[in-house]
Amino acid sequence: MQPIDVESIRLEVARRHGVMLGKDDPILAFVTVNELVLEAFLARAREASDELERRGAALMAQEVAAVKATAEKMIGGAASFFTQEVRKAADAAETSVSSSIERRVAQAVAAADRAESVKRPAYVAAAAAIAAAFLTIGLAIGVLLK
Repeated sequence: MQPIDVESIRLEVARRHGVMLGKDDPILAFVTVNELVLEAFLARAREASDELERRGAALMAQEVAAVKATAEKMIGGAASFFTQEVRKAADAAETSVSSSIERRVAQAVAAADRAESVKRPAYVAAAAAIAAAFLTIGLAIGVLLK
């Protein structure tokens, strides 16, 4: 802080009030005392402000860490839930596709048994049904993995 210009104070008092203060006037000593008190007060205020800033920064860092930890837990929980749901859907699709394949194979075998006179075409049909079933499985798995 720059020291107070005592000469400018003397001139301003003379201009405003018509009173010329001497260089050794006790009022000017009082101005110096006030300046020293103000400097001490401002130093304390700066220290308090700096301490508040440090505490605020520390508190902000704690809050950021807490929010980050909460976000990580939420993201982890969501990922876990999503993984479980995808597994359930894949298991259900697998069960459904397996049942469908078993029904188609059973139908193909039954058709082959009924059509002894046309064995070869029946086997071809069974093979096609099985291939279609595997294609269906492949498509279902492909859709689930997308």
